[in-house]
Amino acid sequence: MPGWASRTNLISYTEAAQILFKDLAGQNIQAARMRIKRLVERGELMSYLALDEVNPTQQVRISRQAVEALLAAGRTR
Repeated sequence: MPGWASRTNLISYTEAAQILFKDLAGQNIQAARMRIKRLVERGELMSYLALDEVNPTQQVRISRQAVEALLAAGRTR
């Protein structure tokens, strides 16, 4: 998990879930976040550390561009 990337390009798992799985996130955000986690585990998304985030449980971030690319490619399942 690299510790660098443009801060403006990084979003939380929750934000990524709301973009990729809008309907599911509206009903069950935890399930939508787990889908993001599985995409990271499969290597379809890369996670980064937001070192300026004080809360270590909220340091993991995803590239907004990568999320939008998956959405544009229709790979949201």
